[in-house]
Amino acid sequence: VALDRVNHRMFVPEPGNIRILVYQLDENGQHVRHTADHVIGHRSVVGRRRQSVTNRTDGAGGAETGLAVDNIYQRLFVRDRNRILVFNVHPDDMQDYPEATHVIGQPDFETMTSGAGQRQFSGAEIIVDEDTQRLFVEDGSRILVFDIDPTRLVDFPNAKIVIGQPDFKSREQGLGPNRLTRAHGIALDPDEQRLFVSDQNNNRILVFDIHPDRLSNDPHAVAVLGQPDFYTNTPRFSGARARPANRFGVRSITPGGLDYDRLHKRLFVSQLPDNRILVFEAAPDKLQDNLEAFVVVGQPDFTTFDPVISQTRFAFPKDPSVDSEKQMLYVSEGFPGGNRVMAFDIRPEVLRSGLAALDVIGHVDDAGRDDFNRRMANDRLDARTTTMARAVALDAVDHRLWVADEYNNRVLGFRLDRHNRLLEYEARWVFGQPDFQTAQAARSATGINVPLALAYDVLDKRLYVGDGWNDRVLIYEANPETLSSGGGHAAVAVLGQPDFETQEPQTARNRFDFAVDIGRGIASNMLPVGIAIDFKNRRAFVADGGNHRVLVFDIDRDRLTSGSDAINVLGQPDFTSGDPGLAAHSLSSPGHLAYDADNDRLFVVDNRNHRLLVFAVAPDVIQDGMAAISVLGQPDFSSTTPATQLRGPGKVITGKSLASPNGVAYDHVKQRLYVADQGADRVLVFDVTADRIKNHPTALAVLGQRDEMSQSGQVLRDVSAQDQLYDPRGLAFDSINQQLYVMDSHWARMLIFRDPSSRHRIEVPPNGVARFSSLDPILALTEPELILGQGKLQVDAGVAGLWMKTRTKVLMDTQTEQQSRLLLNQVAGRLEAPTMHALVLADGRDGAKTVINVTNETESSQAVGFTLRYGNAISSTMETLTLGASMTVDVAELLDGSFDTGALEVTSDAPVSVAAWHVLENKYGEEIISMAPVVRGLSPNSVTVLPHVMIGGGYETDIVLLNVENESVQGEIALIDDEGHEIEYQRYEVSPQEAFIWQPSTGSLIPRRTYAVVHPTSSFTPLISALVSRSDVGLITRVGLEPVANVMYARIPIQSMPDLIRHGQMTRLDLVIANPAEHAASVRFVLRDLDGQEVDRDERLILQGVQSTFTFGSLFNRVQFAGSLSIASDVPIAWSARQVTTNLRGDEILTEIPVLTDSSASGKLVFPYNDGQGNSTQLFMIAGATGRLESHVEFVDMGGQLIDVIAR
Repeated sequence: VALDRVNHRMFVPEPGNIRILVYQLDENGQHVRHTADHVIGHRSVVGRRRQSVTNRTDGAGGAETGLAVDNIYQRLFVRDRNRILVFNVHPDDMQDYPEATHVIGQPDFETMTSGAGQRQFSGAEIIVDEDTQRLFVEDGSRILVFDIDPTRLVDFPNAKIVIGQPDFKSREQGLGPNRLTRAHGIALDPDEQRLFVSDQNNNRILVFDIHPDRLSNDPHAVAVLGQPDFYTNTPRFSGARARPANRFGVRSITPGGLDYDRLHKRLFVSQLPDNRILVFEAAPDKLQDNLEAFVVVGQPDFTTFDPVISQTRFAFPKDPSVDSEKQMLYVSEGFPGGNRVMAFDIRPEVLRSGLAALDVIGHVDDAGRDDFNRRMANDRLDARTTTMARAVALDAVDHRLWVADEYNNRVLGFRLDRHNRLLEYEARWVFGQPDFQTAQAARSATGINVPLALAYDVLDKRLYVGDGWNDRVLIYEANPETLSSGGGHAAVAVLGQPDFETQEPQTARNRFDFAVDIGRGIASNMLPVGIAIDFKNRRAFVADGGNHRVLVFDIDRDRLTSGSDAINVLGQPDFTSGDPGLAAHSLSSPGHLAYDADNDRLFVVDNRNHRLLVFAVAPDVIQDGMAAISVLGQPDFSSTTPATQLRGPGKVITGKSLASPNGVAYDHVKQRLYVADQGADRVLVFDVTADRIKNHPTALAVLGQRDEMSQSGQVLRDVSAQDQLYDPRGLAFDSINQQLYVMDSHWARMLIFRDPSSRHRIEVPPNGVARFSSLDPILALTEPELILGQGKLQVDAGVAGLWMKTRTKVLMDTQTEQQSRLLLNQVAGRLEAPTMHALVLADGRDGAKTVINVTNETESSQAVGFTLRYGNAISSTMETLTLGASMTVDVAELLDGSFDTGALEVTSDAPVSVAAWHVLENKYGEEIISMAPVVRGLSPNSVTVLPHVMIGGGYETDIVLLNVENESVQGEIALIDDEGHEIEYQRYEVSPQEAFIWQPSTGSLIPRRTYAVVHPTSSFTPLISALVSRSDVGLITRVGLEPVANVMYARIPIQSMPDLIRHGQMTRLDLVIANPAEHAASVRFVLRDLDGQEVDRDERLILQGVQSTFTFGSLFNRVQFAGSLSIASDVPIAWSARQVTTNLRGDEILTEIPVLTDSSASGKLVFPYNDGQGNSTQLFMIAGATGRLESHVEFVDMGGQLIDVIAR
């Protein structure tokens, strides 16, 4: 952090959110408010990460340590990648999202290039000497010194001095008093004019005299700390990364993040991997080569190194910041630590080892108080979120998904539907924590510390968890019949350790040494743990990355115990060897594993060798130290490719290479192997058919990149999309449903990929629901296309269904900078049988369009006639549809004319499928649609009652009568209130094949729910339907109420759970039942899940002549649900189901859910299919009560040719 000592402010960089937060401190150096007062790099303090750009306002905060304040002139210097931005932060001028005044390191604010010389750099640390107005910039093997006097500072200035090199062009690394290898950590003693520089790779700290009168290019250091002389670089300290018996020099000074206390002449040195800060006496007369610390902060003593989140402990502390005047030490813990800033009182009389912090910024408890024990990023943790998820495992039998949330020390369990699609976005189970709000690391039967691998045993119904930091594998009972929801679950056995409390990393038959640390499993491109289950032969394979081997365990339930010995080892000749190697029988940091049960093959990610090995491990073949049979990623078993040749701009990426392999999953149906190549941000797909696999194969396909030669640049990678991956890790594959689960770790999300196909199977148990949705994808690598076509479904009698069209647009909130979909509208229509005659309400009012969709599924070409009757005019035309072809056309264009309202008659000699909708604009100028009333057939069932007619309070309803008869019809429409009282009526007369529209009065300021009844005086009754509009200073939404006969039994599908297409602030389902009968109706509501199982029921009495309104929540005390609802009544009733979604703009979007009666017909049903550019299509099918639905849906283009689509 950087401190403004004049105005008591703290500047905190947040590289994860690409911003800098500004906190006000009190005179004692503690924060005044929990929230920041200002933000730099974002438009508001609630702004989230967005696409990286280069200008004078954005990108600030790209470094974790590159901040410095000039207290004299109130300027903030921010290292942003290969430049430094200068901001005016005077309190009188401070505002959110400020513009930089100057740029150092680049010629202008829009340029970002790498370089060296006298003007450019790529370092991290910066520090300001206020008294001399100099800026010191760490740049790898050198320190640049710039003149920043405001009267002389210009953009893209030349450095005045270079430290660590003979001149500005040199980049030599080496030993000696005037050379550096990797400078990282600088501190200033302004009184003695000394600069302390951490020389990382030389294991030392150099001290330079930087007095302006004495400093020149290539100065010699005046002292060295941590080494006996300037030409020695032997390590003098070994801590957390060594086994306890091999640790030494625990008080020795080592290079790290630095700051200097000028008041008491003390040097504070952070040791990030060792989770502590050491304090040294650093007065000129106290310096010596073997300087030892007298206090440790962040640990109770000098021999403890574990990362712990508490008031006295650290987890990967960043550089220290000292306020000498207030005698306060500030320590930030960003990723992968505690996401907080801790403040300590460091007065000499108070400072001691194990010191407790006085203050914390970044976490508050439920009572709004400082919380020293919370860790989660952005202080948010629940059952929906993950941070740096590393592994995933599928339970394909009981339909569950397990996700290793490494950063939060837990494993989450999610429910899936019978197709293994996510049923809920909120986890049902958590392992490693007592609840979903806790993220503490622990070593016990119930605790986890850095889970990195998962596997599920479908036979024993056990979950295996690779507990990385604790060097063990935990085994949990996960039978769904006995596993309770929530957390607090205890493991039943442990592998790699003798019990649940012990951690003894060793190279032994019953021990693991995963060697997890910063750079190895944490904040790294490798996962040194992996698990695969051979359920057939009752074996578990465990990758022991630190020992560069894979151990094999017998997991038979009767023989498996804690601390069991391995029965075989791969990668090493025996159980006591642990050296890395490059050969057919050797491994170097193996990670995730996958098992081929059909061919008894083990696939092993060999991370540091940039390859994947395949072993033949049948029980009668496996041998200790055996050689692999195949290699992927390399041409042979003795080759490897350095990472520097595989990653970065201009590097060669191919379909054969693996930059940094991580996750792996096997598809036993197609014998394909999926490999997460984390270093290239992609997943490669290989054909590994047992009799065809060969060394160094070329991938069949690539996911996450444009092609096998591509890797997105940083600007593109910072776009969250559905076709792009950023840091992919764990994989799981569902062979039955052909879908891949990918942990896209950087974006803290899981993506599910499914192969496109023209044909998708449907299997639904009795009373169950099948549901499919198109993607309408948000893409980064290509432009989304608009796909138009038809879906065709073969069904039997007793099956009912509907299709939905949804329109959305992508919305970026300017304050939160969060991308979401804004729901514009959603309409639904029944799946209807083909017909030779249809009558459609045509609406051209206020610029609306009527779109007609016709599909020919007969065995020959069909001539289809279209006749529009409007006013006293008639327009006609004829179109020919070839076999399987469709047409979707604007009626006005079809008939070459305009109209206000009318009726469109569609006729053909053989049945064709007909659908229609209206296209109109809402008050925002956005295109929305509503279903057009359609009557199919010449003698439809009589419909005389229309429920859920809304008037007043912004609602307008057009009651529509369609007359399909060949003679005029007359009568009266009565509008009835909920109590059964008539409030308005209208006489009608409708000519043959024409429409009649009546709009009841809307004078009330309060919305009023009514129902309409048709009282015919002629021989025939027209069909009644309606258009319901909701307005608020302009149209918001409109729905069409399709006519349905009064029923005694009907059903609707329910999908009130938010999904990728339809979501908003809230959703409710209104159920309205009108009872026009002369007797009271006893109505039974039965709620069923997707599999047709009853989950709840209710029964209500509705008096004669009355209309009653229920919400789904009031009936069943539920809000989010997926399944179906059936209603049975002892007298005929009229039923309406209307879903109301409040979108992200606050508008209520209405969706009329068609009430479904079981179809008595069988055959092919057709529905329009649209996808892309804000359009999507959904399909819902409900099976009958007595039979299982087994069918398929196929998709064709408008010409009837099969097209591949992805059904979600």
